[in-house]
Amino acid sequence: MKNRLLVIALAAACFFPDQLSAGPGHAHAEVSSSNSDGTGGIINVTKQGKINLGIETVEAEITSIEKTLQTVVEIVPVPTRTAALSSRIPGKVKSIHTVSGQLVKKGQALVTIESFQAGNPPPSISYDSPISGTITHWDAEVGESVEPNGHLAEIVDLSEVFAEITLFEGQIRHVETGQNVRIYVESYPDETFEGTIELIDGKLDPETRVLKAYATIKNPNRKLRPHMRGRGYIITEQLDAAIVIPHRAITGDPGNLFAFVQTDEDGLKYEQRKIVIGAKDDRVTEIIEGVLYGESVVTSGNYQLQFVEDRSAIPAGGGHGHDHGPGGEHLTEEDKIAHSESDATEETASTSSRATLPSAIDSPFGRIALLILAGSLILNVVIGSLYFKTRRSSC
Repeated sequence: MKNRLLVIALAAACFFPDQLSAGPGHAHAEVSSSNSDGTGGIINVTKQGKINLGIETVEAEITSIEKTLQTVVEIVPVPTRTAALSSRIPGKVKSIHTVSGQLVKKGQALVTIESFQAGNPPPSISYDSPISGTITHWDAEVGESVEPNGHLAEIVDLSEVFAEITLFEGQIRHVETGQNVRIYVESYPDETFEGTIELIDGKLDPETRVLKAYATIKNPNRKLRPHMRGRGYIITEQLDAAIVIPHRAITGDPGNLFAFVQTDEDGLKYEQRKIVIGAKDDRVTEIIEGVLYGESVVTSGNYQLQFVEDRSAIPAGGGHGHDHGPGGEHLTEEDKIAHSESDATEETASTSSRATLPSAIDSPFGRIALLILAGSLILNVVIGSLYFKTRRSSC
């Protein structure tokens, strides 16, 4: 009989490991920290962890979504702000007073040309800059011979440039002069340059079947240089106002998008929420569900934040899901700290116990052992039944 009881106990331990792992009188409530897709729960970080992750946030705001048309752009000089320098006499370059990339003022001496006419010394003439701007390139070198009207240098006023926009035939009907444009170039991916369409070509290119439009872009810092390429977004329509967040605050895959929302004043607790999005333009996305107006969402460090392991969910009524017994609310600070450490140790042991036994059962040897134990249990029950029937018969 004792052997049969031992077999039954072992079989029960295999079939019901969770029920046998908790200690008496101090049962912990099971708290779900995340959904089945890995989202949800409160993510806790330290102040140093926040710095290491580079976490930055912005508030969700209410603004209008703009319908935009995406295009390819290239920065080109404004023709009326460009000048070429040339010589009026044949001769050779005696000296050059500036270099490519240098800012020059109108009337500033740029180059001196020594004439081929006889003289001791030969006569020479200095040429000044016709406009204020930037020397974009030199076509002459010291000692090089030049001819009348030969190109020496080019000066471009880059305080204002054109964004040359390439329009395909299907896009032309949406574009007209006066529309606002936002430009993004590869050299400054985090900066936005704004302008207005000023000119649209009169005909399509016969080979590429595209039409060129030109937007004027203010460029006071001269960051935009000729032949830079990028993306342009022509604003074609204003939509209704909505709650919006920046694109970079959204992570996940299509159909499973989420954002991290700050839930405390110190910025050390973040909730990973599933969101439903609506319309979007080149800057922001409409949030239909998941984020409220004024809530702070993570825009930098959110990719790293999703891998932080310290997640928890707060049980109803607060606390951490168990009773400390009578008088627990009067514990001293030292007792609370010691009790918290005990809770952490106990929770770790409990988790380890629950994790180890099922993982052993899932192994091939564990399954074989389980089958042997189950077979032994059945065999003992059959033998016991036959034994009792035999005794009754003999009696």
